[in-house]
Amino acid sequence: MRGRVIMRAMFVAAVCVAASRADGQDGMRPLRVGEPVSGTLTAQDPRFSSRGPFQAYRLEAKAGTRYVITMSSAAFDAYTWVARSVGGLTEELASDDDGAGGTDARLRFRAPAAGSYVIVAQSLEASALGAYVLRVDEVPPSAPAVAIALTLGQAREGMLDEKSPVLDDEATAVPYQLYSFTGTGQRVRVAVRSGAFDAAVRITKVTPGGETEVGTDDDNGGGTDAQMTFTANGAYRIYARPVDADKVGPFTVSLTEVQVRPVVSRPLALGQTVEATLEGTDAELDDGRNFDQYTITARPGERVVVTVRSKAFDAFLDWGRMGEDGFESDMSDDDGAGDTDARLDIVIPADGTHVLRAHALERGQSGAYTISVERRSK
Repeated sequence: MRGRVIMRAMFVAAVCVAASRADGQDGMRPLRVGEPVSGTLTAQDPRFSSRGPFQAYRLEAKAGTRYVITMSSAAFDAYTWVARSVGGLTEELASDDDGAGGTDARLRFRAPAAGSYVIVAQSLEASALGAYVLRVDEVPPSAPAVAIALTLGQAREGMLDEKSPVLDDEATAVPYQLYSFTGTGQRVRVAVRSGAFDAAVRITKVTPGGETEVGTDDDNGGGTDAQMTFTANGAYRIYARPVDADKVGPFTVSLTEVQVRPVVSRPLALGQTVEATLEGTDAELDDGRNFDQYTITARPGERVVVTVRSKAFDAFLDWGRMGEDGFESDMSDDDGAGDTDARLDIVIPADGTHVLRAHALERGQSGAYTISVERRSK
């Protein structure tokens, strides 16, 4: 991560130096709201990293204002990004290469403070050159978010677009739709699904002091859908949003009650191999995957190897213990036995009963499997 930040800082430094050399004391070329500018990337323009040549512009932005920057070109795959410098440190706020459709770029961002911002017009491919058009537009202030009530068993369709409210704590002006519901101790599942964007969800509990975060998710619903499962007791808010600010469109949010299935623990003896079947009626993890639970009793310091093999699904193995809030995982594996089989090599840390959970790597997978426990020398 540190190397990535350094590379980005070097890139912005190169942009600033190049613009200063090209335009003298005036610095970067100005980019004004509502006034498209035409440019041409040539072999003489500066380059950085594996992308193509770039040209830099300066936008004088107003604090809190939302902007849309669009870069289009018939000659190459467009790439644009925006950054600002504060106290000698450079912060990238947003970037995009296809948000305008096809090979054109469009990004949205909100200026966290008034001042000058660097807008970079670049080709995505290293050898690409040619003409382009760059423009910036202000986005009118969005209407305040109004929470839409959800009830258990309900699914509602929604739409995220430039008129949607945006998250106050995100410089990239991520749009969202707000929902609310009340739980009375039920186990509930919230899902946000979309064929237009990679969905994300954030859930908070409403308290007298404000909102307390329950959690966030962006892929537990399978593919690019978001899903969270938890016990709801009180008033909650659901923030449905895209992972990327520039990907918007229709989506569906649903709230369902999860039938809590009893967890049956089966004892496993050292040296034993068990044949079993993972079924859709087995107990569920919070993300909806079914699992079988086993217990092992061994002495502290003993070394055991647990293996799960299956031709029906990609095996996953969790090792842990039962705590006050349920199962607490200490170790896990999904391919330690080769291919799609799982294996854990464990040195028993303490006296007591230890817990194993066998399940599939992906939600919806099931079928026959074997689980074995072997004692090994240290």
